[in-house]
Amino acid sequence: VEIGGDTTKLGKALEEVNKKTRDLSSELGDINRLLKMDPGNTDLLAQKQKVLADAVANTAKKLDTLKEAEKQVQAQFERGEASAEQVRALQREIIATEKKLSGYEKAVKETAEAMEQLGDKSVPDKGRVAFCSYRFANFLKQDPAFIKNGDGSQELLKKGGFYHGLYHSQFH
Repeated sequence: VEIGGDTTKLGKALEEVNKKTRDLSSELGDINRLLKMDPGNTDLLAQKQKVLADAVANTAKKLDTLKEAEKQVQAQFERGEASAEQVRALQREIIATEKKLSGYEKAVKETAEAMEQLGDKSVPDKGRVAFCSYRFANFLKQDPAFIKNGDGSQELLKKGGFYHGLYHSQFH
């Protein structure tokens, strides 16, 4: 992300990520509304896990972009080409994005726990449900730096897709 004297390139770099974030948030809102009416719907819970995994990867990508921009803005600030306000604004955006990422990670864990509880109540072979939901939640928290640094976005999606697919192959 090259910024120069203005933030046009940063804006363009974040435009795609922000659009995907809005789309995912909208889809997640739709799923959550339906889950309020039918909290035991395993298809909706599986969709929620998939959307949350996408949101984690997308937010990690945004965080990477912001951190790269921060390095460049800091260097420009030291050369007198950027203002202290620009540096602080970018730092606030990074903090907000980290908070959002943390929220998505928490939601993934809570959704997996809901799947596990549902497995305890309604599925004859609850061990398979517990295994799938446990693995889905735990692959996120095994190495938080892996996610927060953004190094694992593709691997994260592969694992998320694997556990999502494993769940569906067992129960659908």
